This record gives sequence, C-alpha cells and structure tokens, in this order.
Amino acid sequence: MFYIMPAWENEVSELNRDLLKNLTNVFVGGKKSVKLAVLNFLPNLRYLLHVNGLTNYEYWNIWDAILGIERVDGMPLGPEALDLPQGVRLINAMTSMDAYEGSKLYARIIRSSEGYLSEVQFMNPQNRHTDVYDDRGFKVCTNYYENEEVVRQEWFNECNQLIVRYEPKAKVAVQILGNYSNFEKRQYKTLNELLMEFVNSFFEEHFDPTQDRLIASTNLKIRPLMVEIQNRLPVTYLLDHLGPMDTTTVETLQPQIQGAFKFVVPNYVIFQQIKSSVAEPAQKVLKLGYPYGTENRLGNSNEESKMFIYWHIDESTNDTTCSQFAEKLIDYSLEHENVGLQVAALNDRQANLVFNYLCQALKNKYTFLDLEQDQDLIWKIVFGREDTDAIGKLLMQLKFRLGMNLKHDPETNPQKLADSARFKKINWKKVMEDITETIIRVNSRDNEIYRNLARSRVLVDVGSPYNTRMQFNAISAGIPQIVNVDSPFIINRKNGWIINEKQSLSQGLDFYLQELGNWNKSLVATTKYMEQLTLKRQADWWERRTKYEK
Repeated sequence: MFYIMPAWENEVSELNRDLLKNLTNVFVGGKKSVKLAVLNFLPNLRYLLHVNGLTNYEYWNIWDAILGIERVDGMPLGPEALDLPQGVRLINAMTSMDAYEGSKLYARIIRSSEGYLSEVQFMNPQNRHTDVYDDRGFKVCTNYYENEEVVRQEWFNECNQLIVRYEPKAKVAVQILGNYSNFEKRQYKTLNELLMEFVNSFFEEHFDPTQDRLIASTNLKIRPLMVEIQNRLPVTYLLDHLGPMDTTTVETLQPQIQGAFKFVVPNYVIFQQIKSSVAEPAQKVLKLGYPYGTENRLGNSNEESKMFIYWHIDESTNDTTCSQFAEKLIDYSLEHENVGLQVAALNDRQANLVFNYLCQALKNKYTFLDLEQDQDLIWKIVFGREDTDAIGKLLMQLKFRLGMNLKHDPETNPQKLADSARFKKINWKKVMEDITETIIRVNSRDNEIYRNLARSRVLVDVGSPYNTRMQFNAISAGIPQIVNVDSPFIINRKNGWIINEKQSLSQGLDFYLQELGNWNKSLVATTKYMEQLTLKRQADWWERRTKYEK
C-alpha cells in the first residue's frame, strides 16, 4: 500500500499541477494500491476529491478522526440555512453575500466555487469571528480574531458539539472539551502533539514498514508535522515546489532531507541545485524521479490546415522572458502562413503580456486596425470568450469603418484613390486567419491541454527550470520540444531542440515545422521515450526505490 500525504488547499479546483495528485494517478494507472492520508484541515475535501476524480480512492482524514466525525455523505448548506437575526438584508455578489443590519455590515457570507456555503465572516469589531462549514452540511470550525490575527480556534463534530479548542498563545494551547474517550489526554502543549497522537495511532494499526510506503509533500503547511513523523516512520518526500528555487528555499528543506528515507526531486536542474547544497551523507537519500507517466495520446496535427506551436508559460518564465519570446513566436507565426500559435499561460498577467504584443504586431501588419475600437473584439476572439460572433462583428466593423473613411473624402484625392485601391485588394480571409490562429488560454485544465497538444506540431517551454509535467505531456502527444535548458528527456536535434548561443528559437521552429523529415524522426525518438516511461514502469520505479530496508 502506498500512503500519500498531500498538502492541498481548501479551494475546490483541479489539481492538475499538484505532484502528489499526479503521483496518485501513476500508482492507480500502474495497478498499485493507494490510500490518501490528509493531515491539513480541509472542510471542502469531499468536493475537492470529486472535482479531481479521486472520489473512489481510499482516504484517511485526520480531522475526522480527531473530531469523531462519522458522516460520510451529506448535502452542503446554502445561505438560506443560516439563522440570521430578523430584519437582516442580503445583497448578492459573485462569490459572496453581504448581510446588513440596518446600515451596518453584519456578516459576509462566502460561497465556494461550487456555490454552497463555505464561510460566514461576522464583522462586529468586539467579536470578530468566522464560521467555517464542512461540505457535508455542518459547521465544523470557528476562528476568532484580534487585530486580524487568529487568537482562538474551535472545532465541532457534525452534531455541533465542541470538541477541541486551540489558543496558540495560551499556557495550555489545546483543550479537549468533548468526546473525551477519543483522546489520551485532556490537554496538549501544542497542536502538533495532538495531531501526532492520531498519526501514531493510525499508522501503528495500518502501516507495515516492510510492505507499505509513505510518500509525503514537502509543503510548508504540513512540514513541521512531517519532521516529527519522519522520526517514527520511513518517509519518502516528493519535492512539490513549483518553479525556480532560491538558496533560502533549499535551506528550509534541509531538516526533511536529513531525516528522509528518500527525497525525490522531479526535475534534473533542481536536483543538481539541491545536491550541490547538502552534505555528502545527505546526498545518498536524493533521487531523481517523476510523479508522471506517459500514455499514448498521439494527435492528429498532420490533419490540421495549420502547424500549431504550443507555448507553455508558467512560474519558471519571468516577465522579461515572456515578453521576449512573445515577440519571437508571434512574429514567426505571422510571417509563416502555415503556422498558428497556441499559448497556455499560468495567469492573466502573462496572458496580457502576450496579448498586448499580439495587438501591436497585428497593428504593424494591418495599419487599418484601430486598437481603441477593435481591441475588445480581438480579445474575445483570441481568448475564446463568450461572444461567439466576435469574428463576424470585427470583420463588419473593419469593413464599415474603412468604407466610411473612403466615402467621406473626395475621390479625386490621390491618396484616397490609392487607399481605395488597397482596400479592394485586402485579403480579409488572411486578416481573420492571423487574428483567429493565435489562441491564448489561462490556467488550462488537463483535458484542454491534451486536446490542444493533439493538434500541435511542437511544444515550446522557455522556462528555467523546464516543466517536467509538460515534457511528459509532449512525449505522450508524440511531438518535439523546444527548451532552453538541458533535460534528460530531450536529445538535441532528435526529439527536441535546446536553445543556446548556436541554436536560436526560430531555427528550431524551422527545423521541425519546415522540414517534415526532422519531425518524423522526432516522432520515432519520442515514441521510444513513451514506451520507457509508461504509468506501469513509473509505478514500478517508485515501488523499488521506496522499499524500506533496515
């Protein structure tokens, strides 16, 4: 049995970038037994599992064990379930509702992304507190504040019975106030002492170190508790830090590295960085391994009328690099009639950097564009937003404006005559193609990534370090990759192109997009990696590498 200890946020969202979730999928795909052990407080856990297709997986929730919660199912509550004072008015907003008592804000009701009741923030300055609701339909916690700092937390079971009170600055930090038979003591010095009691009890009963494996996140949310757990159990850590690492971040990992049974790093660049910063004895626990596996998702890019570049942008791509390569990729796409560009940005800031350059490049190519009037429609087209007729509206707007400008001027004006001739020669189909065949998406879901890669001819990732997950996705799609740092999965000019002083981005694009033979050779090389890195083989690697031997 593989016990997986993630450190997820309470927000209900797709965890496609979470390494522990991806590792869970590897084990399931490799026919291994998996059980999730959830250590941090997640009242939205049930919906989080549902959104990520993990509902049928076994899991142990430490806070359910502490509070004695036995309810498995249940409908989440809506705002109408609240017992608010008579006369309170509710004003609706996108993800919240404000409750007013007269002219004073009495409470703010926070809804989850799924629309159900998540929190109620009470605004009385003399009694600032927040009630937190479990997605099974009951209040589970109340947080009390002084000067915006949490000074007391109280946890309840599904019967609204107060079980645990925590006051971090009190002499006795943790008090047990209900269900006493569930605990060894009535008071605890720290919250971690209480948590460790239940961790020890659970693993003593269920964990066999000779047969089972424990793999945990290195995330700060559960790090202090994990440092205690690693003194009792053989813990394999999976470094789930995303993006570049500075020396301070590496230093904070030292206690986990030194106490780990194994410490797995999923990126060669970061692996070398960490290895050079730890003492030689600790280097023995470091392993280069991956929470991903390949699947055969070969696409149909050869059937597309355009050869699409898929540009992946994440936290490893700083704004300067993003702007620099936006210029190169958009210019290349506009200069080659057979090339389109798909941009997968992590956030709106990156997406806007790319979009702003696209607008300027389009304006430079088509001087009749007026960005003040046309940019909104271009934005809707490029980002694929709600206006399905934006293409037709933009085309009509351009033709009408150009026609009116020419109509209102004397036809004897030589400049206007020349403009009229140019107007008649405008290839409107080409204009629309140049706009519509640059596609920008933000924080794409897995199914959207797979679909877009299936129609792409090459992946570009100029972040440093490279994105391991996207490299596995590109291998699964059978397409070459263009990167600017070395990778164990890229052989230069075979299944990829490494940008350096002698090899530019545009040369790499020409190499794979304008020479079909090079692309076909890349497909053969990529297919070999696909066979070597299947879910089954990856799961077997983890099974071998994490086997505990005294």
